[in-house]
Amino acid sequence: MVTQLQRKAAGFTLMELLIVISIIAIVAAVAVPNLLSAKISANESTAISLLRNLASVQVQIANRQFIDIDTDGHGEFGFFGELSGGVPPRNNGANALLPPLLAGSFQQVNNGIITRQGYHFVIYLPGANGVGLLENAGNYALVDDDLAETVWCAYAWPSDFTTSGRNAYFINQVGEILRSDNLTQGYDGLASVPAPDAAFLNAGSIAGIYNPGQAAVDGGVWTVLD
Repeated sequence: MVTQLQRKAAGFTLMELLIVISIIAIVAAVAVPNLLSAKISANESTAISLLRNLASVQVQIANRQFIDIDTDGHGEFGFFGELSGGVPPRNNGANALLPPLLAGSFQQVNNGIITRQGYHFVIYLPGANGVGLLENAGNYALVDDDLAETVWCAYAWPSDFTTSGRNAYFINQVGEILRSDNLTQGYDGLASVPAPDAAFLNAGSIAGIYNPGQAAVDGGVWTVLD
């Protein structure tokens, strides 16, 4: 006769295994969404902090006149490459910033875009008539010297929508951050990038105004981040 002790020594019964598997599945169903939510929250907090730091750096580079193409004594705003010392400022013959205002990792610009902790970031500087220009070799010379003394903007959006982040963010020379839930626009990775005028009230220029709480050029509603 097989004793109870012998049955236990033989291992778990099928029913016991099914119960264990069910418990694991329930725990995973609860834990995984919580972990994803925590990851997204952390990524979004990092994106907000980076934009705030970027605004501070733009003020510094303008006030210290590191970039002053028209030599009128009024400094101009910069792209990631300039701010991080990756390329010389747009001044002819100027050397790269030393020390740079942003870490060297910000030199890794891919068609105007950098990536940090689940988010993409882009800086737009004004060209003729305030048209936003992203950072690439051809656009450096097209930046409007006078407008770049007073105008710039930047966006942050998820590198993988719903898994690395959800919200999109905007900041410009005003210094306040706008947030969009990104449900209408669906900015996602490199396939869907905010246009220069996305958060503005009127199309075609980053020298215009935005109006929090109203539909912007991109169809989404941007609100001031508390």
